[in-house]
Amino acid sequence: MSGTVGGGQHRGARSELHTSAEASIEPDSRWAQYMPSAIPECSEVRDDILAQSGRDIGVVDEEWLLTVVRTVLQEKLRETTIGRVDVTWDEIRSLLARPDYDPRLLSKFLSTKGAVGVAINDKISALLSVHIPAALLLRVRAGDFDIR
Repeated sequence: MSGTVGGGQHRGARSELHTSAEASIEPDSRWAQYMPSAIPECSEVRDDILAQSGRDIGVVDEEWLLTVVRTVLQEKLRETTIGRVDVTWDEIRSLLARPDYDPRLLSKFLSTKGAVGVAINDKISALLSVHIPAALLLRVRAGDFDIR
């Protein structure tokens, strides 16, 4: 499928431009306006879980918890892109590997993917804001992430 997208870039080149370490990503304002839910930082999710857990500082392995939050996020993004050609795991994985990665960058990228990108943004925002914290909070309270 060819055609011009965004700033005169062709679809085939767009993915490489968006995910390369040097390229900036300009959001598509037509779709970004439908993305009211910001994707939180994984470290913010971890910190919220720790704050809600009531556990003493130094008891919970914070790095392990952060690794689990990031791993669940990556797995859900991978699952979401299975069989898709409009948003692929290779694009997402390259974006996540960028040295300048942050959730705003992911949202900007997803805004360039139209309605599908909006849906993925909303799904990931809910996952990180509600579902992951709820699941991991129980495990933190149970001592599953205690330093051993």
